[in-house]
Amino acid sequence: MLLAKYAQSSEAAPMWLLTYLACTGVPDTSDTLVTINEGFDSRLAFNLDKAFDEAFDETNMPGATLAVYVPDEGTWAAARGYANYDEGIAAETDSRFGVGSITKTFVSSVILQLETEGELSIDDKVTAWLPEETQWNMVTLRDLLGHTSGIDDFIDELDLVVDLSRYWTGDELVALVANKPLLFKPGTDYEYSNTNYVLLGVIIERVTLNYWRDEVRTRLIEPLNLDRTHLPGDGEYIEDWIVHGYIGSQGIFLDVSESSHPSTAGAAGEMVSCTEDLLTWMAALYGGEVLEPEQLQAMTTEESPRMGYGLGCDIETRSGERLLGHGGASMGYQARMHWSDDSGMATATLVNNFFVEADIIDDPAWSTIIGY
Repeated sequence: MLLAKYAQSSEAAPMWLLTYLACTGVPDTSDTLVTINEGFDSRLAFNLDKAFDEAFDETNMPGATLAVYVPDEGTWAAARGYANYDEGIAAETDSRFGVGSITKTFVSSVILQLETEGELSIDDKVTAWLPEETQWNMVTLRDLLGHTSGIDDFIDELDLVVDLSRYWTGDELVALVANKPLLFKPGTDYEYSNTNYVLLGVIIERVTLNYWRDEVRTRLIEPLNLDRTHLPGDGEYIEDWIVHGYIGSQGIFLDVSESSHPSTAGAAGEMVSCTEDLLTWMAALYGGEVLEPEQLQAMTTEESPRMGYGLGCDIETRSGERLLGHGGASMGYQARMHWSDDSGMATATLVNNFFVEADIIDDPAWSTIIGY
């Protein structure tokens, strides 16, 4: 199966007031670069340093970044290891990684904004906007958002595609599974499928007459000043390089950053971002600045209690805290973001080894701040 499958406010992110190297000298895999707000509790910072270092040392990854927000304390962020393993370039706290399916939180938000504007309803049938897709005439936009459509995942078909280096349209990706039977009757079960969100991207274009990437940029990325968040599938110019993505272990890593065109993930997972931007995004989204209350409630209500998923939103309870967010994976990268609906605490974790889940670092960070 193709690896890509696993694919704080509205103001700019907080100004960093203190930066230091946990170890002196040129950074290597034993060095941790830490960026922290002045006044952040020193004991909590120490414990986060310790948790991050221990988790990183127990895994095989070229590099990782972690950012944590705690109300009344501010933001702590750290980077460890390499952004470019082969050239020995250290990761930094604002390094940009592929974030995979975290892209879905942006696409879902655009759809829900369009519902607020009266342009569509999430209970519309897919065929209301894509009349040519008659095989999905019982599937609603809500089914797409919550992965209850029963539509097969196009990612499984990419193994059979010869040229993954070229630009792919959403329509082309959808066509890979258009003739596949539904896995179940829409609305009766749950099966995560990237095709759902590629279809939502196509629907955004049909409704707005604009490219879905441009709608995400103008509605969300630009107003929230997410300056290090990008959708590279259409060739968006990015001023400096992105962290390289790898597969491998035990110090042997294969750079897979350019093994496929970003558009092969499209609206399901092509986004690039950094932990600082993800903290800003979560606080704006789950804090009620992006969606109207009715749409935010819909997003954060479980469509499938069995799987803990809403409309483009992972939902779980941990140590009494209701956590919202999403995970993501793309070729060479893993990502995780969590925001507490109870306390406003948040974490964002990015790693550049597809074989290492971001939860390995994110989970100890949550244990540290919940116990604070």
